[in-house]
Amino acid sequence: HGFARSMATSSALERVGKVMKVPVYETPVGWKFFGNLIDSGRCSLCGEESFATGSDHIRDKDGLWAVLAWLSIIAARKQTVEEIVRDHWARFGRNYYCRFDYEEVEPRAAFFMMRDLEATITDKSFASQQFAVGNHFYSVDKADSYDYTDPVDGSVTKRQG
Repeated sequence: HGFARSMATSSALERVGKVMKVPVYETPVGWKFFGNLIDSGRCSLCGEESFATGSDHIRDKDGLWAVLAWLSIIAARKQTVEEIVRDHWARFGRNYYCRFDYEEVEPRAAFFMMRDLEATITDKSFASQQFAVGNHFYSVDKADSYDYTDPVDGSVTKRQG
């Protein structure tokens, strides 16, 4: 079984999947995209940008399951959450990402903003740019807009990203 995450979340899961030799699926935003992966047996753990988490025991978000999963990890490792997270960063690296939601934007201004943003992120040179915040430098690893093809039924969802 693999893992799945919505595209608006950190790509840290890909690093874990690679080490564990488990497939990782990136889906558009929306829990519905996990359903086919779960039902087909391709996915046993999934999560999205709202911190909703689930597994193949139920086809929906399960907050209680996420809490029990964390408690099980803490009990098995006999470490604090901070120690577990720091260990994860040391082993897999640390990811940063951000999401911006714009509400009540005038439609014409939103169109031009999205057009210009898509032109910027699809320029191949953007993925290698660095930005400074104080004394820290951050590199853009990935910024994309893509068409999602469901690996189970072949349905296509366009312009995701």
